[in-house]
Amino acid sequence: MGKDGRLTKLVDLLPKDTAARALLKQPRQDFPLAFQASYLKVSDGGTALLGLVRGEAASLAVAESGGTKAVNVSVAASAVGEDGKEAGWTEQTMKVPVGADGAFVASFKLGLRPAGTR
Repeated sequence: MGKDGRLTKLVDLLPKDTAARALLKQPRQDFPLAFQASYLKVSDGGTALLGLVRGEAASLAVAESGGTKAVNVSVAASAVGEDGKEAGWTEQTMKVPVGADGAFVASFKLGLRPAGTR
């Protein structure tokens, strides 16, 4: 039941996609982007996927404070297993500095469980 006392459709109760997750379903590229990934084995037998993303800030809203420029970005990553199912997801929103070259660098981390424990 909704606040108005009427029945609510089940689809309206399901979690909504974030903007980043929606973009991964309908990919596009608004600015040049470079990506570097590293993998690290963790103590529980899983894997940590660590990534650096470098993008051009020219088309983003840049804020300046105390002579330092920064942009707010949302970095998302999805890992898909051999079976085609999503094995992991992360989304992190952060404020990152803009370098003298007009680019920003942001990072992300994604924990992946050992195979067979999904």
